[in-house]
Amino acid sequence: VLETQFTQEMDALREQHREETRQMETSLSESAARATMLKTQLQTFESDSATDNTQLLCETHTLKQQRKELMVQLEAMTKEKAMMIEQHQWEVKLLKDNASLDMQSVEHMTTEMSEMVAQKQVLLDKLISTRKEKMQLESDHVAQVDELKLRMDQDELLCSEMRKRLEQELDEEYRLKME
Repeated sequence: VLETQFTQEMDALREQHREETRQMETSLSESAARATMLKTQLQTFESDSATDNTQLLCETHTLKQQRKELMVQLEAMTKEKAMMIEQHQWEVKLLKDNASLDMQSVEHMTTEMSEMVAQKQVLLDKLISTRKEKMQLESDHVAQVDELKLRMDQDELLCSEMRKRLEQELDEEYRLKME
């Protein structure tokens, strides 16, 4: 009797152990599936991050190029302004060297130099204004091209719909004639 009872308890323990083993295997399978899913999500995130980083690098490069171009323009304008200042200083020195001229002549030359500097400033202002207008025109042109593309797409869609409608009407007329 004890031996039978012992055997039954051992069988029950073995069955319980098998059930626990099955549950653990199921749990391990689910954990492995979750780990695979998380790994896939991580790889997707890393890929997206790499794409974002590449795009940021491209945008940074573009901005650096634009900054470099602006710096070149600024340097050219600064040189031009320095040349105007140097020319103005030379003209002032010339006036001082010719101090023997009468006061009216000196005032006349000073007026001419001021007008020249004013004209050059006006030219510089026009150049800046022209560059701004050019940039605005380029921007407007891009907007017009985009609008034209949108209209062409809409016209193409409308033509396609009209073609389908005409084909249906022709098919209907043909069917009616055939009947």
